Amino acid sequence: MNAPASESVYSVLVAVYILTVLGLNFITFLISDFYRKKFNQPSPRTGFIAAIILGLLLAGSLFFGTRESVTARVVQALFLTGCSVSSMISSVNLYLTMRKVRK
Repeated sequence: MNAPASESVYSVLVAVYILTVLGLNFITFLISDFYRKKFNQPSPRTGFIAAIILGLLLAGSLFFGTRESVTARVVQALFLTGCSVSSMISSVNLYLTMRKVRK
């Protein structure tokens, strides 16, 4: 394959991976919402929403951003870092909420 075709395949594979992780974030968001409604516990939702939005921006920047620009790569790295950190913090908070409910 030539270089542009391999880059587009790479972008599609990375976007599918990101969207799969966003699907998992959406499932954990629904679990968090269930704990909020069923047990009246303060469970995290904002972090999951932020992770989903940042992940969608990251997936979109793979196709609509310029690949040679250093600024675009830095912005993609910031999107990826923000998505990962907000998802991780919200998941830990959800785990602690679930643990508190079981006691």
